[in-house]
Amino acid sequence: MKSLYFALVLLLLFSCGNANKDVPLTDENTIEENGQTDPLAKITSLYKVGVTPVPKGNEGAAPGSYTVKVDNLNLETKKPYSPPFIASKAAMIIYRSLTDQDKKKFSSITINVNSIFETKALVYKRTDLKKIDAYLKIALSAVKKYIGEDYEELYDLTDHAYFSRADYDNFINNHRKPYPEVFETIKKINDDGFEFRREEGLNVISVYFTTVSANGKALEWDVIFLDDSTNMKIVGFHVIE
Repeated sequence: MKSLYFALVLLLLFSCGNANKDVPLTDENTIEENGQTDPLAKITSLYKVGVTPVPKGNEGAAPGSYTVKVDNLNLETKKPYSPPFIASKAAMIIYRSLTDQDKKKFSSITINVNSIFETKALVYKRTDLKKIDAYLKIALSAVKKYIGEDYEELYDLTDHAYFSRADYDNFINNHRKPYPEVFETIKKINDDGFEFRREEGLNVISVYFTTVSANGKALEWDVIFLDDSTNMKIVGFHVIE
């Protein structure tokens, strides 16, 4: 079996900040309580970005795809969102707003993320959006187990073809247990979206989170799966400071 280079690692690195960290873990459906049921209005209300529909036949409209253009700049904070964050959030809001009959009209949802320098098209197949909730649930559970020191339960969530018992125990003993202060005061887990991508010739799914501790320290998390619904085990787990 071809091995990914991913490993369970704690990367004590400084990463560039972005607007994602300012967004709380929010249930998009709460917008409906205020009378806003239009998905584009939800995106604007939640993330303070410009959203423009791209009708069929217009430039930028993908054939057979529900297409919208979303600015990546938060108009309130003046900070940019990463394309995977704002695109995946927008795609899920749109997908959940469609009726079963409407979903059959589109093979995918395309989000054209508009930034100062370029417009990047991120395409989400309808079948991928249908299955993603299961991966999000497992990824969130893994982050909680890591923070809560539920090491055996976390190991059960991993694909042992990628994480041997010896490597896993070595990681926990050398990179997690010696640094309790990094994790014990975490108070909030923010959902930073997801991404379908290619890595070393394999299709993978990355699920992103940010955690914030009581002293304001932020950690970024990347939980990685093979894009294979028959094997929903974790093959990569990164924590970045």
